[in-house]
Amino acid sequence: MEKEEIIEGILYLLQGDNSNFDGFGYTLEEVRTFLKFNKVGEFKENGDLTDFLHEMEQDGLIEERHFDFSGKDLGRIDYSIENIGIKKIEEIKKSLKVRGIKLEDKWKIA
Repeated sequence: MEKEEIIEGILYLLQGDNSNFDGFGYTLEEVRTFLKFNKVGEFKENGDLTDFLHEMEQDGLIEERHFDFSGKDLGRIDYSIENIGIKKIEEIKKSLKVRGIKLEDKWKIA
């Protein structure tokens, strides 16, 4: 699967609500599960996916969030979509719509 298509899938996931924690953001394991569910097999090791997500963060598409309340590190890290990522996924939706394709038909959320 091409890099841009994987980015599309991750942005599609992150634009939605997560019923865990604060309602936004997905953990590394949740992103990995989504990709496996959609038969994206490019990421064999944790570091591979982490590196890919960091690259997306450097491009301004997503944000890696670390949760620390009252000086206590909860040990939770998740990823959420940023404004640039929202604009990109909206552009992708428009492009696919012209071709009669819906993201929700292309990507499944377990």
